[in-house]
Amino acid sequence: MKSEEIRNGVRIRKHFATSTKISEDGLLVEKEFIDKQDGNKLKTYNPKIKVDNNGLRYIVNGKIGTVYIQDLVADCFCAPKPDDGNYYVLVHKDGNLQNDHYKNLEWRLATTVYPTTTATTAGKVKLTDGLEVRKNGTIYQKGKKLTVGTVIGNGDIDMIVPIEPFVEYERKNSWSRYERKRISVDKLMDIAGYVNENKKRFEHPVILHRDNDWLNFDSDNLEWTDYNDPRYKEYYNRTVDEKNRLGRELNGEKWDYMEKQPQYQHI
Repeated sequence: MKSEEIRNGVRIRKHFATSTKISEDGLLVEKEFIDKQDGNKLKTYNPKIKVDNNGLRYIVNGKIGTVYIQDLVADCFCAPKPDDGNYYVLVHKDGNLQNDHYKNLEWRLATTVYPTTTATTAGKVKLTDGLEVRKNGTIYQKGKKLTVGTVIGNGDIDMIVPIEPFVEYERKNSWSRYERKRISVDKLMDIAGYVNENKKRFEHPVILHRDNDWLNFDSDNLEWTDYNDPRYKEYYNRTVDEKNRLGRELNGEKWDYMEKQPQYQHI
């Protein structure tokens, strides 16, 4: 059972996983700690409540990191998240993300909260550092088309290693010097808004190449889906096969070791 007390008519319960006491309205937060300088007495303090860029209230737990008030309230006062194999998200019924009262929180199917979306129809999108992403999946910097790479040298193991397709571009650092940066093409297509579907609808979002070609970055070929989608598993396994083919072609029998590593195994 949850440890409960009443203060000024407001219920307060302890969230044991974080050693935090939380009120049913989310306004009172107390953190427990052991005061070693005072005979190891159990004491409490009120951590500062902050607001993130999305408008959600949170505290910082030294061992765990960011802990959202809505999660503390939901765990202590709301019905458990449904365990039926679907992906649920916690929503604020009135739309006010800072109203963390338990009566304002509810678990809902992600597919009902976040609408289906389609990729932008723009022919090209300009990003920072002079980068330009085009709908057909080609990347330019200052008018020059960038080459898509699939392998890098790894001096630690003395091999040429296949990785996710990427481009390299020049970026001016804080010392006004140019340096080479590497970024995956899938990530650039996402930043530019060229990936179909809504990422927030999925518990484990990943980008699917619909035709299973890891080098086809055309916007019509890209879609957000869940890691457990059978289509994604097929696509992922085909990319693994291609990486292993390249690894063996470039490294010979030395690739036997890498082929046994998790990132080069089927899922």
